[in-house]
Amino acid sequence: MAEDSRGKGYRKNLFLLQATSTMMDILCTAYAPIIQVNCRAIFSDSLLAEFINFATFIVRLIFLNYELSMLSDNWSYSIRRVVLPPESPFCFEGWRKSILFLSLQVATCVVGIVTYLLMHDQIINSDKIPSSFHWIINKSAYLLIRESPLLYGAAARAIIYGSLFVFMIAAMLMQMLIEINRGMNHASLATQR
Repeated sequence: MAEDSRGKGYRKNLFLLQATSTMMDILCTAYAPIIQVNCRAIFSDSLLAEFINFATFIVRLIFLNYELSMLSDNWSYSIRRVVLPPESPFCFEGWRKSILFLSLQVATCVVGIVTYLLMHDQIINSDKIPSSFHWIINKSAYLLIRESPLLYGAAARAIIYGSLFVFMIAAMLMQMLIEINRGMNHASLATQR
């Protein structure tokens, strides 16, 4: 009996999705950031915070989040290729599929680099911290968020980039549902039930 390679690819993708989700959960739990919204401060007193600064933590968290989005996108794309006929639009194979996901990976790396640079721009020297926030200096890692036009631009780009993933997954799922409903008209009565 021939082995079906589609099931193996699905399991690999699902494993990577679960592993990335677990790594993100472990990182957030071990770092334990505390957000003070009223004074626009984020700090942590965990053991991990003594070794990793806040900018590095944020970049790793964003990278894992985008990686999770990309793996979800890849998962829905692989399911879509099984349901839809090969001549459907955007059913890429081989190098076209590789270029599609490689371009998303490059975009993720660019977002990570820009975020890292933006976080370093946000770091304030301890002598410039207002007197009402001097308590934060005693924490292992902290970040006081200052207003900056760069911050608003980065947030807008992050929202647009995240929305792109959500839109792509929703469009693929809608196309699959339409194709399944269209195919149900030609299925046997037992299958339609």
